[in-house]
Amino acid sequence: MARRIVVSVGVACVVLAFCVVAGAEKKAKAPTQVTGKITAVDAAAKAITIKGRRAEVKVSVAEKTRITKLVPAKAADIAEKQMVHVMGKVAKDKKSVEARLITILPEGEKPRGKGISAEGVLGTVTKAGESLTLKTVDDEEITVTLTKEPKPTLVAKPAEGAFADLKEGVNVRAETAAAEGGGVRATRVTILLPGMSGGKAKGKAKAE
Repeated sequence: MARRIVVSVGVACVVLAFCVVAGAEKKAKAPTQVTGKITAVDAAAKAITIKGRRAEVKVSVAEKTRITKLVPAKAADIAEKQMVHVMGKVAKDKKSVEARLITILPEGEKPRGKGISAEGVLGTVTKAGESLTLKTVDDEEITVTLTKEPKPTLVAKPAEGAFADLKEGVNVRAETAAAEGGGVRATRVTILLPGMSGGKAKGKAKAE
C-alpha cells in the first residue's frame, strides 16, 4: 500500500512539473504577426498598442526595429523578383486576376498566407510590364491584369519610416517575437495606407 502511495505521489509530481513547464512555455509564446490599428503610443517606453482581430497587444519598438510605410506608387515601380500582394477579381480557373490594388511588400518581409485565396494573390513577380506574371507562394503561375478605366489599379510601395510615424489611428502590420523579460517586441513594423489593413483593401480587411 505504501509503495502504491509513493508511486502515485511520484507520478503526480511528474505531471505537475510537466504542467508548470508547459504553462511557462505557453506564457512565453508571443504572436509572430500583429495587424490592426494603433490605439495607443508610449513614446517614453518606445511602445505601441495594436488592436487586432482577437485582442489588443502592446509591442515594444527598439532602435533595431525596421519601420517602413506604404506610399502611393506607379505600375512602373513594379519590378521582377519583387514580392507583391494583389487584390482583385480572380478568374474561376485561377489563372488570372484583374488587379484592384497591388502592394509591393518590403524587401525581406516574410510572406504569410496562401498564394491564391479570397483575400488576394501573394507571389513573386517573374515578368513585369503592362500585365504581370506572378509565381505564387504555392508555386503556381498567375497573370495579373492592370486596369486604367473606369478605376485604375492602385499601387503601393514601401518607404523608410520612423517611430514618429506611428500614431494613434494608423493601421500597421508588425512582425513580432517574445521580448526578453516578457512582453512582445517588434522586429519590423509596416505602416499601411489609409483604408488598408493587413495590406488588403478596405472591405476585405482582417486584423490578426
